[in-house]
Amino acid sequence: VSGMTYTLGSASSSALKFTSTSGTTLITTAGKNVGNVTFDGVGGYFQLQDAMTNSGIATTITLTNGTFDANGFNVTMGRFASTNSNTRTIKMGSGTWTTSGSANFWNLTTTTGLTFDAGTSTLIASSAGNFSGGSLTYYIVTFTGNGITILGNNVFNTLNVNTAGLTTGLK
Repeated sequence: VSGMTYTLGSASSSALKFTSTSGTTLITTAGKNVGNVTFDGVGGYFQLQDAMTNSGIATTITLTNGTFDANGFNVTMGRFASTNSNTRTIKMGSGTWTTSGSANFWNLTTTTGLTFDAGTSTLIASSAGNFSGGSLTYYIVTFTGNGITILGNNVFNTLNVNTAGLTTGLK
């Protein structure tokens, strides 16, 4: 609830892990910065009930198994990663996903076993590093950080580039 106290040891070392193997796990963060978050449940369905903030350039939201459904809410994070061959689904919905991390700030290098639905989402990358898009289709992507490298044969419904130092394999 909004009145709860949740104190991070540090944004990069605090961690929450959601595990479930059936049904829908409803997640409400009540505006709290949750640090590192892992979703890991074979057959689990994890659905946001409000915006999720995991701020700090060294924080990561990781999907290992199951379905992560943003349910139309905004997601703010340092990095997002789902790079394994497990059965998993990302449902971005209609919200805005904002990354501020460096290195691999969006890491979907391995897409075996992944179902990806960009919905009508907007993904904003505001720092340097790699966008490892997994050769998937995205709705709206905006790059505002300097020194971004786009990896993979990704498809963008709309691509906005407001940055210097963008490296791509695009033609």
